[in-house]
Amino acid sequence: FSPVQPTQALGLLNSEFMNRQAEIFAARVREEAGHDLERQIRLGLYLVTSREPTKAEIKRGIRLVESLKAEEQASPEVALKYFCLMALNLNEMIYLD
Repeated sequence: FSPVQPTQALGLLNSEFMNRQAEIFAARVREEAGHDLERQIRLGLYLVTSREPTKAEIKRGIRLVESLKAEEQASPEVALKYFCLMALNLNEMIYLD
């Protein structure tokens, strides 16, 4: 097991490729889950981790999207894209057991 180094995490978060993949992923989540934020978060986490997300994980995802909309004036689409970017950067996504 090799932990992600801070520079690796920043590289992934700032990568043009990963940001584009997050946009594509967010579009899929919107298409499959509709406009219900909880369903979007649940589906996004399920697709990334291949397991049912916990209630706490779903709540954290909802809080992230809601805070991006409230504090950063992000549109729902942009906020979901950044949630998807975060999900794609989870250790559970990057490393296989």
